[in-house]
Amino acid sequence: MKKVIFAVLAVLCCATAQANSPSGTAESAKTKQAQAAEFVTTERKAATAQAQTPPQGPETFPAHTAEEILAKMDAAMDRGEAEGMSMTMAIKIPVIGSITSQVKMFGGKTRMDLSTLGKKMTVFTEGGTSWTYVPSNNTITIEALNDNSAASPADDSMHLMEELTEGYDVTIANEDSDTWYLLCTRQKSNKDDDAPKKISLSVCKDSYILKEFSTSMKGVKMIMKDVIIGVNESEVTFNAENYPDAKVVDKRK
Repeated sequence: MKKVIFAVLAVLCCATAQANSPSGTAESAKTKQAQAAEFVTTERKAATAQAQTPPQGPETFPAHTAEEILAKMDAAMDRGEAEGMSMTMAIKIPVIGSITSQVKMFGGKTRMDLSTLGKKMTVFTEGGTSWTYVPSNNTITIEALNDNSAASPADDSMHLMEELTEGYDVTIANEDSDTWYLLCTRQKSNKDDDAPKKISLSVCKDSYILKEFSTSMKGVKMIMKDVIIGVNESEVTFNAENYPDAKVVDKRK
């Protein structure tokens, strides 16, 4: 999970830096992108998390253990490998600001429709390349993704929960008629500084699909929700024909 989170976070930060850079000032854009990527790397090394606390209520006797719920959720989410997956992400980052994004993934391809500081953009990634379309200036920027942006968030996206229980104690914090609320607490033996101390999850009882993932890492707050299995590959594939009048800036050269 953490690989996906930081991969998406790095791409979001770089895209935000590009959107906030003065148009026509390539060196300024590169500098802000580098600063954003460096910020994410620093946060990863310094990560100490304190997740949002799941809603509390009267104690109940769970019908399943936390481990069983996660195992069934893994199986349900595995459908995304063949069918694709979409979700909504909201991230608040110091200095950079708040970012909301609708993320769609299929295979090794990703599409993110972002909104930040009143600006909108669409970012496609595939392999080691990204295409960023900014409607305000009708420009498409093509770039090679660096190591900090982890090539493509979709590369690790289809097994979202497979690492979650490793190094964590998982408990059922609460439940209601249609949802389990799980709390994942990092074990003292888990020395991975990139791993949040606490993560909150909510899981649908009917489908075992993840409803919400939330955590925070020293000022960086993130919520992932509205997970849907089933995406058309054409939705996540960059097609220049969809932007016939856009100016293209290729920074790979």
